[in-house]
Amino acid sequence: MAGGSRPYNRAVPADLPTPRGLRAPEQPPFGQAVVPPSKSMAIRALVLAALCEEPVEVGPLPDGDDVRATQAALAALETTGPVPVGESGTLARFALALLAFRPARGTSRLAPEGTLRRRTSEPLCRALERAGVGLGFRGEPGGFEVEVTPAEPPAELLLEDPASSQEASALLIALAAAGGERTLRVRGPIPSRPYFAMTLRALAGFGVPVEEGGEDGERTFRLAGPPRRDEPVTVEPDASLAAVPLAAAALTGGELAVFSLRPGSPQGDVRIARHLAAFGCRAFCDQDGLRAGGAPTGGAELDLGDEPDLAPVLAAVAAAAAVRCGAPSRFAGLATLRRKESDRVDGIAEALRAVGLAVRAGADTLAVEPGGEPPMGDVVLDPRGDHRLAFLHALLGLVHPAVFTAEPACVRKTWPSFWRDMEGLGFRIVVGG
Repeated sequence: MAGGSRPYNRAVPADLPTPRGLRAPEQPPFGQAVVPPSKSMAIRALVLAALCEEPVEVGPLPDGDDVRATQAALAALETTGPVPVGESGTLARFALALLAFRPARGTSRLAPEGTLRRRTSEPLCRALERAGVGLGFRGEPGGFEVEVTPAEPPAELLLEDPASSQEASALLIALAAAGGERTLRVRGPIPSRPYFAMTLRALAGFGVPVEEGGEDGERTFRLAGPPRRDEPVTVEPDASLAAVPLAAAALTGGELAVFSLRPGSPQGDVRIARHLAAFGCRAFCDQDGLRAGGAPTGGAELDLGDEPDLAPVLAAVAAAAAVRCGAPSRFAGLATLRRKESDRVDGIAEALRAVGLAVRAGADTLAVEPGGEPPMGDVVLDPRGDHRLAFLHALLGLVHPAVFTAEPACVRKTWPSFWRDMEGLGFRIVVGG
């Protein structure tokens, strides 16, 4: 394997005191917000670059735990030791599929950390076992604490009822790495389809176009590897992270822009502009980038099945609509959030109830309505080690000025300098007792 990278040069702060909260600036924020490069794009590009014979430069790279784990895992794939995958579900699935079809390597072991030890990817594991791969689970069946005894890469591979788009992405990348003409069959819908589309676009950029066919109930994806590329890969700003300062600007009467995120972006989360506009905010995405401002004027009903990572941010906007306008909101398409670093549907509901809102959570839905009296005194919320819940808590501090997140340092997974960067935009950072 070979590859190169250029870092996103942001200082990583020392461990942060807890709890910590975000508060409105003295003056509404206006101007440009700079956010880290896309973690999803970076991981795909790094993995594909590592599969090329010649080095491929990838950058800028986000300075977060998941990308650091990706670099460590790719280095470990060249050795016979365990492959560390940190707490990244994307990386764990990609590494598992790559190890599955490397018979010359022999038996390998994934080494997950933290909450990833409790998570599973059963449809991916079933697909690999059908292809003759031996999986020895040390923990939960279908989990990531697993020993992998590889098999010869098949000409055709079946994935049934994927629980995550990452499962289909992982198998396509593994088939591309094996070289030659190969087919992935996917029976059942692929969740969060824009993330899978990002993988298809990344493969095409590495000389592996994918031909899609089949019926609605079963899709086929044909490709011929291995990956190859002779020019650098530029990683865009992260659209899901851009949503945080954009929503913060809307909640505080300002207007912020994130440049280089345009309508043709492979990141489905650029739809944050459309979703903010549904709440009555001024928000749009054009050739200059993403821009948002203007307070919400009402509630919204949104299907977030294609961009579930935006749910925590939009939940804060829904909270503002309920508190300031007395308007209810409803989100659908949230099923995959229950299998992330934490059960995010439950975590969002818990946070909104703590600030006095009425919340009804279903298997893949969340309804937010005005509640009773707001709580008295400080509200310290537990993000459960989940960076996206910490972002929600930060934004809720702009709706209810006594909210703190109990573990502010967990944002290092994707945005280590988050608190410092928000302070640089004029927002006030307060530390609780």
